Amino acid sequence: MPVSELESELCTAGSGAPLPTELPLAHLTAARWLQSIVDAGYLRPHMCKIFSQELLYFSYGGVFYRTSKLQTEKVTELPVAMVFEPPVMDLCSTLFPFDSGAMAQKLFGAYWHEQMKPFQERYAVRNNLSGAAQLLVQTLFLTNENYIRGDPADVSGPLPSALDLLHNFLKQDLSGLRSAPSGIDHRQRSIELLSTVAVSIAKHLVWIGLPHTKIAQTIAALRKLTRTIPQVYTYHYTRNFNPDEYAGRLQEAAEKELIGRYLR
Repeated sequence: MPVSELESELCTAGSGAPLPTELPLAHLTAARWLQSIVDAGYLRPHMCKIFSQELLYFSYGGVFYRTSKLQTEKVTELPVAMVFEPPVMDLCSTLFPFDSGAMAQKLFGAYWHEQMKPFQERYAVRNNLSGAAQLLVQTLFLTNENYIRGDPADVSGPLPSALDLLHNFLKQDLSGLRSAPSGIDHRQRSIELLSTVAVSIAKHLVWIGLPHTKIAQTIAALRKLTRTIPQVYTYHYTRNFNPDEYAGRLQEAAEKELIGRYLR
């Protein structure tokens, strides 16, 4: 596979210190898709308008993506979070150190889009994704704890050009960008992994967070797939709700119940 500028720099960026622990991968979907996913037994790629191919998106280390920020009473829009064991990275084909869709749509602002272009070639990692994710955390955040909080560390000494630009980008306050009315935060600047193949629920799912009304049918479907039921978290919801707020609650629960174990 071709080696990007970022990937090349990561190969020489290691400090020699032990790498941070490999983190799980998370995928966020909506309740309307949950039954079809567990019935099939696989999380499958879907057409991505950005890259014009079928892709499956994961966030590294947490439920960092969000569904709609609009108020609604449609329970089908309630978020469902799935956390998969770290080896799922071996099924992924590409890593980006930020939300590729947000960058492609210039939601980070024209300046960063211009500085990083063509980001699909410069900042994509296609080899040894697990090692790249750990090196990115070590080089730019120092620890998994800092990465989960979205808090880049002050690095000692100069960084190579692509990493230095990325580090400066991650440290910027982009919350007031007009191109993104709801603001940009660390969720859009977390590590993203893309897969072109389906991921088995039975083999790799270790935690799921879902609305309480979906628990019975979901557990029944999971029992048909595997004897080992993943850890389950449920939440109650109001009649009128914002899916984004419940997705934030899912991230907190996933970190407390599962991901926090990887930070020790």
